Amino acid sequence: MQHRSITRWIGRSLGLILAAVVVVAGVVGFLRWRESARDDDAEVAVDEEAPSISEASVRTLDESYDAEGSLVYQAAVDVSSPVSGTVLQIASPGDLPSPGDVIARVDDTAVVWLDGELPAWRSLTIGDEGTDVEQLETALVALGFDDFDVTVDEEYTWATSQMVEAWQESIGVEPTGDVELGTVVFAAGNTRIASTSVAVGDAADGVLLSVGTDERVVTFDAAPADAVHLDVGTAVAVSLPDGGDTTAIVESIDEGADTWSVTAAVDATIELPERDTLDVDVSWDVTIAADVVTIPSSGLLRLDDGTYVVDVVDDDGSLDRRVVSTGASVGTRTVVESGLAPGDQIIVL
Repeated sequence: MQHRSITRWIGRSLGLILAAVVVVAGVVGFLRWRESARDDDAEVAVDEEAPSISEASVRTLDESYDAEGSLVYQAAVDVSSPVSGTVLQIASPGDLPSPGDVIARVDDTAVVWLDGELPAWRSLTIGDEGTDVEQLETALVALGFDDFDVTVDEEYTWATSQMVEAWQESIGVEPTGDVELGTVVFAAGNTRIASTSVAVGDAADGVLLSVGTDERVVTFDAAPADAVHLDVGTAVAVSLPDGGDTTAIVESIDEGADTWSVTAAVDATIELPERDTLDVDVSWDVTIAADVVTIPSSGLLRLDDGTYVVDVVDDDGSLDRRVVSTGASVGTRTVVESGLAPGDQIIVL
């Protein structure tokens, strides 16, 4: 029995040794074969480095893009004085007024911020109709001026004028019941005073201040070949100067001939310096190919006729040269559309 076990052990060992010899011989033969193939058919020079074996595998290939950008507050609009006179009150840059707050006062005329989407474009009085009338009534009712049996609609009625008079008295101006153009600034969301053009005591002649929101956006330019992978709604990564990071969502893309300008909204509250801008780095990843068979690009050999081949190591250690059809390349890997299966072992240099 012991003699049979020793004999069986010797037989198995010899089998393993012979298998190893076959693999080594196959690789040595491959080196001579591929070098000859390169001399005869390939366009590239022989790589003197020793080959290794890699495996065809299913992967998702992503490409990364980046750009330099600026983190700023949302664009602001200028507010001009409705009358000529002397500036008696002016909000400060960075202020966050609430609906109904006076943001400027020129002589006895006040400029007030009210909540609303539609910019004021005309004076309003009894008999006027339109969505701007409804917006005014909605804003004043929200401030508590709802004791005048006003029907919130698109008609400026006597009841509307009574409500306006009560509101005007509350802010210290003459209660005319009419709303003059320039005395109300409508803006939605969290309004922020972006900048001022005058100080208390100055003559009011033109722009008083700029009003925006406290929403932050990232703006950046990118080459069309990079920006073409962006769409409205795409998330981009934003790296901040302090080492932190956040995410922004693309809101708009302005397609130029040589450069595309992109604006993306930032959800996080990030403190900006007094100059209201931060230099940031923007990056985004794009899936070039999902769940595809890929191999290291160094495993491909291009022949003179443009055909790509790979050298596959079979189970017995022999080499099988196969023609393959290739797809996109990202980094060090290339998509193989046909000719290989996941798990195939190939020679790479």
